Amino acid sequence: MTKRRTLTISELNNRKEMETWIRDIALAILLAVVLSQLMTPAIVHGASMEPTFYHGEIVLANRVAYVRQSPEPGDVILVQPPGSGDDVMIKRVIATENSDLRIENGQIFVNSQKISETYLKESEFFGTSKEAVPEDNVFVLGDNRNHSLDSRSWGPIEEERIVGKVLFRIYPIQRFGRIH
Repeated sequence: MTKRRTLTISELNNRKEMETWIRDIALAILLAVVLSQLMTPAIVHGASMEPTFYHGEIVLANRVAYVRQSPEPGDVILVQPPGSGDDVMIKRVIATENSDLRIENGQIFVNSQKISETYLKESEFFGTSKEAVPEDNVFVLGDNRNHSLDSRSWGPIEEERIVGKVLFRIYPIQRFGRIH
């Protein structure tokens, strides 16, 4: 018959600590996997969204934001423009499906209503456009209109090209916060 050894208090504490570490690491891995399916980070490139976002800032977008709801005007999104391959750009939704959009003299009208844009870098910007936004499409622009490649060049964007809705700026730390 084998004699059973009794664990000391120190050995029991070490064992409990090891179990806690293993549990915490497993939970962290599980959380990382779940979050990677729900959220995606992106680095802002260029000046097209100034003054809202600056080159080098890092944002976090919700990949499933539009599973049960549609994009709304004013939403900041990550989008894969036509012909961009896997490149992702950050833009603001200006008009949604079945909207009539007109850009004239630096002003934007959606369904004949002038929209207020307090986030613009410059109040005057180039370009005229008249678009009927098709079903399941959005019209997107950068906040720095004179330095933005957007729907004025590509036309409306299919909603399936939306990668996610930007929710947070996570870098730089001093500008960390929720995006409204």
